Amino acid sequence: MSYTWNYRIRNAEGNHVNIVQNTTPLQFDEENKPIIGLAHYTVLHGAIEMDICASAKYLNEKNEYETLFYQNVSNSNILDAISNRERDIVRLLILKKTSKEIGNSLNISKHTVDTHRRNILKKLNLSSTLELISYFKNNHKLM
Repeated sequence: MSYTWNYRIRNAEGNHVNIVQNTTPLQFDEENKPIIGLAHYTVLHGAIEMDICASAKYLNEKNEYETLFYQNVSNSNILDAISNRERDIVRLLILKKTSKEIGNSLNISKHTVDTHRRNILKKLNLSSTLELISYFKNNHKLM
């Protein structure tokens, strides 16, 4: 087995750093649960953008690591960061709808759509609608 976590913490100077923790169990109890393991920590600069995630892998009979568990906490937090209405707007943007078309579909004004779009970009720390569309197209499981 091999367990990996990526997370961010604030160091003694008050700056955020990324931590990559990899733990490999070395000894197991009678129920085959790990009780002793070897851990390796890598500290990376906080400016490096990394998803916060966790995974568990095991070495199968072919000597290949197979993923048993994977969760990307960063991506699940993205959906929590935007409202249902904002998700509706993102879905329509992905379908290449204009602000006017989105407004007509959702019975809101074009200006309200533009306000939602700006709020989404700000919440997700993105700089353009193209970047927003690209992000969600590349991570279609989010929608």
